[in-house]
Amino acid sequence: MARRPWIFDLETAISTWRRAIASSPWMSDADIDELERHIRDHVEASDRAPEQAFRDVLRELGQLNLIEAEYEKVYWAKLRRERRIGSELAAGLAQTAKEARLSLRNARRHPGYTALTICSLAVGIGCAVVIALFARHETSFDAHHSRADRIVRVVTERTSAASQIRTVDTPMPLAPALAESYPFVQAAARFDRLYSGVFTAGNRSFHESDVFLADPSIFDIFDVEFVQGSASGALETSDGIIVTEQTARRYFGDGPVIGQPMTFTYEGSTEYVVQGVVRSQPETSHFHFDFLVPVPEWMAAEDSWAWDVAPTYVLLDRPASVDDLAGRLPDLVERRFVSEDGSSLSLSLQPLTSIHLHSRLDGEHEPNGSMNLLLVMAAVGVMILLIACINFVNLATARAASRAREVGVRKAIGVSRSQLFRQFVGESVMTALFSSAVGLALAAAFLPLFNRLTGAALSLDESAAAFIVPVTLGLALFAGVIAGLYPALILSAFDPVDVLKGRLSAGSGGSLLRRSLVVAQFAVGIFFLIGLLVVNDQLTFVRTQDPGYDAEQIIYIRSPQRMTPTPYEAIKSELSSVPGVVSVAGLGAVPGADMQPGRAPVGLASTTAEDLVESAIYFVHPDFFETYGLQWTDPPETLVRADSARIVVVNETAARALGLDEPGAASELDLYFRDLTTPTATVPVAGRFRDIHFESFHSSIRPMVLIVAPVVHTWTYIAARIDTRDLSTTLTGIETAWLEHAPEWPAEIAFLDDQARSQYVRESRIGSVFSVFSVLAMIIAALGLVGLATFGMQRRRKEIGIRKVLGAGVRSLFVRMSTEYLVLVGVALVVALPPAWIVMNGWLDGFAYRVDIDPANFLIAGGVTLALTLISTGFQVLRASMADPVDSLRLE
Repeated sequence: MARRPWIFDLETAISTWRRAIASSPWMSDADIDELERHIRDHVEASDRAPEQAFRDVLRELGQLNLIEAEYEKVYWAKLRRERRIGSELAAGLAQTAKEARLSLRNARRHPGYTALTICSLAVGIGCAVVIALFARHETSFDAHHSRADRIVRVVTERTSAASQIRTVDTPMPLAPALAESYPFVQAAARFDRLYSGVFTAGNRSFHESDVFLADPSIFDIFDVEFVQGSASGALETSDGIIVTEQTARRYFGDGPVIGQPMTFTYEGSTEYVVQGVVRSQPETSHFHFDFLVPVPEWMAAEDSWAWDVAPTYVLLDRPASVDDLAGRLPDLVERRFVSEDGSSLSLSLQPLTSIHLHSRLDGEHEPNGSMNLLLVMAAVGVMILLIACINFVNLATARAASRAREVGVRKAIGVSRSQLFRQFVGESVMTALFSSAVGLALAAAFLPLFNRLTGAALSLDESAAAFIVPVTLGLALFAGVIAGLYPALILSAFDPVDVLKGRLSAGSGGSLLRRSLVVAQFAVGIFFLIGLLVVNDQLTFVRTQDPGYDAEQIIYIRSPQRMTPTPYEAIKSELSSVPGVVSVAGLGAVPGADMQPGRAPVGLASTTAEDLVESAIYFVHPDFFETYGLQWTDPPETLVRADSARIVVVNETAARALGLDEPGAASELDLYFRDLTTPTATVPVAGRFRDIHFESFHSSIRPMVLIVAPVVHTWTYIAARIDTRDLSTTLTGIETAWLEHAPEWPAEIAFLDDQARSQYVRESRIGSVFSVFSVLAMIIAALGLVGLATFGMQRRRKEIGIRKVLGAGVRSLFVRMSTEYLVLVGVALVVALPPAWIVMNGWLDGFAYRVDIDPANFLIAGGVTLALTLISTGFQVLRASMADPVDSLRLE
């Protein structure tokens, strides 16, 4: 049959044009009527055919978006001229209120969907808020100092044939030399933690460890707020001391503080007079002190550049001077430092605000943070929020797919596309804003647990709220707009005739998007699960490996002074008589504790400077080996020589490096404590002991030399091996025995296994973070899957009804409907495996002793995800499979 010829109808063309332009918010009906009259006049006046004349006038007017833009320019001016701004705003508010009521009505109509959406997004936003607070906390260290951008710390690097050391300690003459040599150095000060001791004021005595020595110029560098006294003249006399408010309250109560005497006891007594009371440094500081004392005169007089004693901080005149000073440091070292053993000294600068996250040098005041941990936390936060947003978008698109008929009806009764667009986006934004409010509440409730897991001290105080509320609102608006775009753009474009006639599938256009998003969120969840399993495997490995000594049964106490033989033997005898104490030994430093051992190059008599071996050096009493329970590979004939001379024993690593690994080999070892030209001491090697993990599994076992000292040595620490079956009684007996010999120095008992565990604090925190967020990620994914399964079964109820009429059983329907979701989980597992393998292998490479990634972890992660998927979707699938097909078909 021949096609009917095309006949142009002007009225139909104008009507179509009006519908297209009527959606513009900037054009009134009067504006459109005026344009229509212009079109009709042009067509009537033209001598061309109506269709061509119509096209000509539209071309003359320009594209619809250009017309709309021109009217937008004059819209508000026209309203002001016509004095209709108030009425227009009122109409807009009324329309917004109407759309809000419609949104609330839709939310009440589908409470399950609303609850799933709000819960999942709120959990994601809550996690993001907590991690944003953590990132803000970690990156704000030392920023409270008003001159932070002009403060640097000097870093020392010493290199010799046997070793390379990077430390925060610097030569004592460095600070005066910098202040004298360079005009742009406004102040330079030595600032270091002093050894711990007992402070006494009146009848109050406390053991203190946060005691710092400082030059008076430290108050020119750092912001130290004086509550009593002033920085003028502070620490300029040898007996001056500065205390914090809390410290002053402990010693003096509410009484007067300035001018009060205090006594510091450690290897003798030093008298001080309080010159000032200051506020404590905030938590976001890389150092915290309770006392500031002057640099001792004997230390200040040290003019050697060969020894690194205390950190040096420098205040510059402007930030740009950092590079200027860094460029001049090599010349300063060349003029002042004279090497006698071929070693070299180099100095560099470290910005104050980079210390907390980027510095891991010897001699740090306190354990610093970790940029790696911060990046891990940030990645976790982003992925959790991504899962929540994916969930939000998924549920929004699934819900929108079932609203096609609603859209068709509303468009048929005259609702414009722009109104539908605002409606869908508005509903999504309202849901997101409400979710953000719930998320903030969840974050506040979760902060105490997060602080325990990470060791942070986060809170939602006023300053944090000023930062986090705008961030949260921004996240909510972003998530709301993204989630609302699909229904707003796709559904609002539907032709109402096609929708009402059923020509559009309820799920058209969105199934592929939803499947892709489900795969993405489960891939992230599987990544978390694999990470959790790998971290747990490594932590289990390092905790269960035999370190070579029994840390759980060893305690140690610091003595009030270096104990000479007589008091040592007396306290050793007293402690040994305590029930439960097996063995007692004196130590210069405690192997396995969180303290830096002595280090020195060592070698045989024939060893050249290039072949010296950098070793950890410990002074120990002969009873040390029984106390620690070390195992010998080449036992010494005796640990106490008849002439009371010192001997050394070395670990297997040192023996191999020195060539002493042959059984029965004996030789003498040269120890170089000062320079590499002349040995400081030459000591006979008496034996070798099995390698011990005194340090964490991050680093390989290093050469170790134990100098077994005779009874004439002095001891800083007392270690004891105890029977832990009646621990409380044993500890009480130790404290009582200790106080009889050192009543002015309370026994602070430390357990060596606590120190060993502290080496893996960062890894434990990462494991805890992975545990919590893995659970949250899976909860969010499961909530979303419940919603998707619900809408999926509603969409397929006709299909299910027909299959049941044709004889399909519940079991076959359950398997068929569940397979769709299980396949998505399988795809997610394949997607997650490569990045999980790469990332976790990189993390494990940070350990010298590590596990291999167990393929079973991938199966476990996949199995957990499959089980969670079946639980999440099973009920909905089973209910749909068991429904009466007559009811399903009647609804269709």
